[in-house]
Amino acid sequence: MQSPASAPNQMFDQLQKSTHEVLKSWHSHTVPENNLLEQLHLFRTALQQTGGEVRRALDAVLRQALTALEAKFAQDAMLLRRAFLENEMKHKIATDLHIADATLYRWQNEALTRLTAVLLELEEAASTSDHVRLTQRLKPPTYQHLIGVEPHLDALYTVVVTPGSPWLIALEGMGGIGKTSLADALMRRMIDNNFMREIGWITAQREFFNLGGALSHSELPALSMATFVDLLTDQLMTDSQREEAVTPEQRLRLLQQLLKSTSHLIVVDNLETVADLQELLPVLRTLADPTKFVLTSRQNLYTEADIYHFPVPELSEGDALALIRQEATQRNLEQILAASDEALRPILATVGGNPLALRLVVGQTHTHGLNTILADLTAARGGKAENLYHFIYRRAWEHLGETERKVLLAMPLVAEEGGDLAYLQATSQIPPENLGIALDHLVALNLVDSIGGLHERRYSIHNLTRTFLHEQVIRWH
Repeated sequence: MQSPASAPNQMFDQLQKSTHEVLKSWHSHTVPENNLLEQLHLFRTALQQTGGEVRRALDAVLRQALTALEAKFAQDAMLLRRAFLENEMKHKIATDLHIADATLYRWQNEALTRLTAVLLELEEAASTSDHVRLTQRLKPPTYQHLIGVEPHLDALYTVVVTPGSPWLIALEGMGGIGKTSLADALMRRMIDNNFMREIGWITAQREFFNLGGALSHSELPALSMATFVDLLTDQLMTDSQREEAVTPEQRLRLLQQLLKSTSHLIVVDNLETVADLQELLPVLRTLADPTKFVLTSRQNLYTEADIYHFPVPELSEGDALALIRQEATQRNLEQILAASDEALRPILATVGGNPLALRLVVGQTHTHGLNTILADLTAARGGKAENLYHFIYRRAWEHLGETERKVLLAMPLVAEEGGDLAYLQATSQIPPENLGIALDHLVALNLVDSIGGLHERRYSIHNLTRTFLHEQVIRWH
């Protein structure tokens, strides 16, 4: 059995072997297989600077290490440069140094050992720098500690780190359910585990809802193909590379070269509109493999055969209560912390396990009683309630036809455990063939949930959707 102490020694030996192999292939311009240098942060930085050219990046890493080695052991650096970079005959080098050939080989091995040690020193500094650089591409998290997401995070992490397809992964769910937070947590785990060479984060979000109940809109243009390419190029390319690629087509080719040569993880957040999806999906397919893309969307992209679908569910009762208490602790709301689970359950009955809605309710208890807050949500009374419903439901509602609206308005009559097609047909009075088409669209927009097994399905709605349909939707007719 390998002892713990032997593991670092074995890793050092493997890195030294890889370094030697890369040096030996210097003039052949090939890339040795199973090369550990490609796992280094040093390599990742060099790869970005060389536009994704692996061999040039490897050469840059070794030149950097040789320069650092020269500052400590000038003769070692000179010997390795002459032997590998200048490709001089070993016998000539030995003659110039007035040593035997055998001594030269011993000195070369010692120089390789010191070069490997220097590489590890540079790598430690690069690792710290990489962590800071990649984390800066993410916005500050909007959460203190995510609750109820560990199983989802573990499952997603496995999908992303496993080599091969799927290349496109969609986190799907209603507004406020936590898709962006889950994607953010995934990225931070990837960075902390030093797994990804590069990451990118592009947002298509144009409407924002804060925990004070206010709505705001972005002045940025819609996420067209050209805008997406520009934003991603700005994150992943150097200034000189961007200057060389002027047109969107040139920048797209540059991105294809980079993302095809080395694996990245790119999040495209809040990819909501049909126009966004239709324009960007073909582009993403040309950039994927080995790069993977994580998309967050309120629409289920079930009609796309090459997408891995990951529905983000609402929080369970236990996790929802834990989130309420975490939020109350952070905001020093003693009346919430002192309340029993039974006293807090009306919150869940009104808004379900939607994290955004739960946090909004807790925050309002600074100034209002819980009964008033929940009554306002049920009656869609007041700006905060209206803004919440607008943020989560308005765009989806506007994309519904009359038949789909009629089916959705009938859903509050269905029990929480759901109803089958026969029950929905009797309730809505919609012909079966039209009912099926309407449900396809409602499920795709995450307004209705399809639950059950292989042979039988039932249809239900979130408690928040039930509350929304109680009053607010009438004002949108």
